[in-house]
Amino acid sequence: MKKKIATALNWFLLLALALFSGDVLAFSIKNIDLGEFRFGLDLKVDGVVDDADLDLIFLDTSGPDEIVLFDDLVITNAGQAFIATEADENFDEAAILLTNGVSDWIKVLLARSPELQSIQGTEPSLLYGDFTGDSGIDFAGMTVRFITLEITSAEFKPGFDPAEGSFTDIKVEGVVSIILDPVTIEMFADAYGSVMSDINYSIFSDADGDGDVDGLDLALLVEK
Repeated sequence: MKKKIATALNWFLLLALALFSGDVLAFSIKNIDLGEFRFGLDLKVDGVVDDADLDLIFLDTSGPDEIVLFDDLVITNAGQAFIATEADENFDEAAILLTNGVSDWIKVLLARSPELQSIQGTEPSLLYGDFTGDSGIDFAGMTVRFITLEITSAEFKPGFDPAEGSFTDIKVEGVVSIILDPVTIEMFADAYGSVMSDINYSIFSDADGDGDVDGLDLALLVEK
């Protein structure tokens, strides 16, 4: 019970920060499917700019370490997509946190020097949409194969303030997906059929090796 109260308090503090934090226009983070969540971050910066940096970070509850999986992705437009596999730096460490049975945190950070803004949530909230952890904590017993990040909206709106000069309002939205091994997905469905039914994952390919997803869709249907 104490753990649930503490988790609820964390979300209250995040909401308070969203309402009262300076130049930040709005931000959000929310589960949209099993192992998939949507995020949105806004930032106001001096000058006219047309890009920003984005990080996907995994936070170990037991210590101060931050595992940065996607580091300083240069975001310019909607449609950009990125994939991380076991061949990428810090993927294995991120996969361990996603399968250790502990409610760790996941954070998305948007930056355009010197300004930055971030938002984070617990694994039960972002992976299952249930902050209590009753539906599941993480993907313990599973194998994480890919982690993808797709930019669904990117806006850079220039403006001018007579008192402060030119500025740019930046708004970036995207979706993060945790892709599980198809074999262990079936094992997981047997154990947690109540929270899994028709599950469609999009698995992307990086055919040219440039770190951007080129787009091979694979739908996996898991039934109760």
